[in-house]
Amino acid sequence: MQLLQYCHTLWNNLAETRERRARAMRMVYGDQWGDLISVKGKTMTQRDYLTSVGNVALQTNQLKKIVSTIAGVYVKQQNEPVCKARAREEQIYGELMTTALQTNWQINDTPLIVDHNILEALIGGFTATRETFEYRDGELDSWTDTCHPNYLFFDSNMKDPRYRDMEVIGEIHDIPFGRFCEKFAKSREDVEQFAEWYANAASPMYSKVMEDVNDKHDADTMTFFTPKDATLCRVFEVWRKESRDRYRVHDENTGELYVINADDHESIKSIEAENRRRRALAAQQGWDEDEIPLIHYRENFFVDTYWYGRFLTPSGYILWEGESPYEGRKHPYSLLILPMTDGKIVSYLSDAIDQNIAINRLMTLHDWMIRAGLKGVTFVPSDLVPDSMSSEEFAEQLTSIDGVVFYEPKKHGQMPQTFYGHTGQINLSEIVKMMSDLMESSVSVNAAIRGEGVKSGTAAALYAQQAENSATPIASLMMRIGVFVKHMAKLKLANIRKFYTPQRFVEIAGTLSNVVNIKDTDFSLAGNIEYDLSVTQSMSTPVYRALKTDILMQFAQAGFIPPRFVFEFGDVPGADEILQRLDAMAQENHEMPIGEDYEQKKQMLTAPAM
Repeated sequence: MQLLQYCHTLWNNLAETRERRARAMRMVYGDQWGDLISVKGKTMTQRDYLTSVGNVALQTNQLKKIVSTIAGVYVKQQNEPVCKARAREEQIYGELMTTALQTNWQINDTPLIVDHNILEALIGGFTATRETFEYRDGELDSWTDTCHPNYLFFDSNMKDPRYRDMEVIGEIHDIPFGRFCEKFAKSREDVEQFAEWYANAASPMYSKVMEDVNDKHDADTMTFFTPKDATLCRVFEVWRKESRDRYRVHDENTGELYVINADDHESIKSIEAENRRRRALAAQQGWDEDEIPLIHYRENFFVDTYWYGRFLTPSGYILWEGESPYEGRKHPYSLLILPMTDGKIVSYLSDAIDQNIAINRLMTLHDWMIRAGLKGVTFVPSDLVPDSMSSEEFAEQLTSIDGVVFYEPKKHGQMPQTFYGHTGQINLSEIVKMMSDLMESSVSVNAAIRGEGVKSGTAAALYAQQAENSATPIASLMMRIGVFVKHMAKLKLANIRKFYTPQRFVEIAGTLSNVVNIKDTDFSLAGNIEYDLSVTQSMSTPVYRALKTDILMQFAQAGFIPPRFVFEFGDVPGADEILQRLDAMAQENHEMPIGEDYEQKKQMLTAPAM
């Protein structure tokens, strides 16, 4: 329970961040006049106040365009992970791992997850994903999940921009009772015990209609220990960096290396007994002490640091605990904070929000001035109204088309006059443009980076250079996002290396039959090879496919490769059907299939003249 209280404190430390995120989300996707103000001791929203005094709250959303533009700059790159084996002779495993990683990347719809998390980080200040290896829908694989920022907690005292000095990170999970039992129940008794703990969630008669869950994710209504939706089971996932005294054990006889805990007295007794047995046998053979292959451990003491995970109920019951099963014994989260300074998380849009609010106020003020100004008000001397007409009848005749009024002229000779007021010297369009420019400048987003503002006659090369230069101010931001995506790919690669079986790699290699020789490849080594991971622009874009086909055609024309390779490796529409037709024609004519006689023809062409 002490650990949960500590996690509760970490979650409370992020309360201000959650409030700022809720406000930024409302500014981008909701009511920009929703800030609370106090009027004569009464708290109300700005929109309610304007409505109460007869004004109309106007708003224009410039913020959504900003976040969509920045996210679009990264998404447009169409990046995907690529693995390269550090040893050149092992590159076939690099191709194999790249295919496995990219296949899983597509299964998880990772580009969509990346886009969502970029928007989340730009608006709320931080975001995270979680990588797990488990069964889902009957399939065992590595899965990527997005984490709702309101449900995350972590050590906010970090100073390392890579978050390597993080000590604790965790997440609140609210899951249905069935999925809860699927994940944690090991027997029928466990299911019955869980039904007692989560009575409302386990009851089939408890209807979600009984609960108002529309605001269950809101920062101001969410609590740490109790879910807003009583039909869900609350579970806390906590990962904490811990340390323990351990020995590295080396058996000189077998060459085996392994680790034991310093307080594992049973293992130590077993090692000492084995060493005594070996000394006794060596003494019988007359060996010297230095020649005895003993099991060494005491001289190999070290303090081991690792991530330790726990799944807890609100009452503190441990559903699961253990050292991290993932490669490198790391926690399963990838974190992106934009930026974190002195433990504070500030939204990237924080400066632009005030500028957008100023634009809304200007528009509302201008609208009020127009409505409050004089618009054709007619002043009529009261003695001009004939005695035979009422004031209403006189006004109706005065303003009607072809109206006629008979009256006795007065000596003062005054006539009805109509006045038009002025709304003030406010050039709204210029002011709004100025505020918009200030907003775009504060977040480094301008017309060039959005592909706008191209003047007639602008050279394509000049415009391309302007667009490239316009992206320079957000280059640092793109780099941070790239590091976040690379970390996601590293966790996915680690899961694939550790948990994929050789048979799984054989199935993947079936799609690489032109690159990987399945018969001569030891797939058990795929997870043990060291790889360099990079996230680069996808090679499956139309531009890359056309370029690859063009290069293959040039090689075929020069005689460096068989023409068949153009259809097998290039992007030629109907390539499979063309190859089948050509092979069929070659068989009918009792010839070698196209491309297979390439070496024979090449030797004929390069043979010296007689």
